Amino acid sequence: MKVLIAQSDEEFTDMMKEWFVEYGFKVDVAYDGEECLEKVLKNDYDAIVINLLLSKVDAIEVIKKFKKSDRRKGRIIVTSNIKTEIAICEVIKAGGDGYEIMTEVTPYQLAQNIKGYISGELTTEESFRKALVVARTNDKKCKEKKNRKFKYKHGKLDSIRDVELGDIPLIHKDDSSEEVRRKEKIVQDKIKNI
Repeated sequence: MKVLIAQSDEEFTDMMKEWFVEYGFKVDVAYDGEECLEKVLKNDYDAIVINLLLSKVDAIEVIKKFKKSDRRKGRIIVTSNIKTEIAICEVIKAGGDGYEIMTEVTPYQLAQNIKGYISGELTTEESFRKALVVARTNDKKCKEKKNRKFKYKHGKLDSIRDVELGDIPLIHKDDSSEEVRRKEKIVQDKIKNI
């Protein structure tokens, strides 16, 4: 399995490369969005693991250009410590195949998840559902207020966009399994409508 890892932090990128090599991947690296885009348009990868906030060209632009190109082999998984619905929805809209919140996974779990994306065991829908659940439970203010507007500035974009969160149900640890399934269905429907 051949993977491209693109992170702006060179030290962290090299550390990730070591993790992935240890778990049996062949790894190529890029240290900014321009280098990442250049490599994905020239080489075939089973997975492209890119940080949301890449320098020079951000992950959203990399995804869009990759999806429009002739070379669409490989799954694009975005990594980030950002736990907001807005960031996750931007990746969904751009056409990303997954979103991994780095504070929520160990190196082993990340490697296993990447293998799951490649094999098809981990679906795009499941990945985004998990990330959205983490985002929702992480933001206590969102729990208290519905239909609240947030301002989001992504990477190098100059404009700030208002995003309406709407009436998204929150999953609580005390919910019954039936209630969790009902709420997950609502979230899946919202993802499909983005």
